Amino acid sequence: MIHLRRAQYRDILLRPAREALEGPLGKGIRLSFTLNSEDEASMREIAARTAKYTQGSVEGPLATPWNTVDVVGTDPDGYVIVLTTVADRTRTWEQLKKSVRSSDQPVKIGD
Repeated sequence: MIHLRRAQYRDILLRPAREALEGPLGKGIRLSFTLNSEDEASMREIAARTAKYTQGSVEGPLATPWNTVDVVGTDPDGYVIVLTTVADRTRTWEQLKKSVRSSDQPVKIGD
């Protein structure tokens, strides 16, 4: 993996494909955008609005072990867009490091 950083929170992570990429044009492309002014409620609204579109798919909002709330959209060509915001702004970096395990996965936030 290659981690390119322009400034804090402006990162690009590049890694080689694990298998041959056949299929949709966007397979393997995942873009993530941080929405600093959003919260869990507004992320729910974003997920609900985008789920109304018949093209592609929407997952979320998802609570991640790394203290974010994410909405993940996949378009018909396979491109993945992740909209993310901080879940708990009071958590410290030390608390976060202690709580995340390598096997942790995002979970759907209940309605």
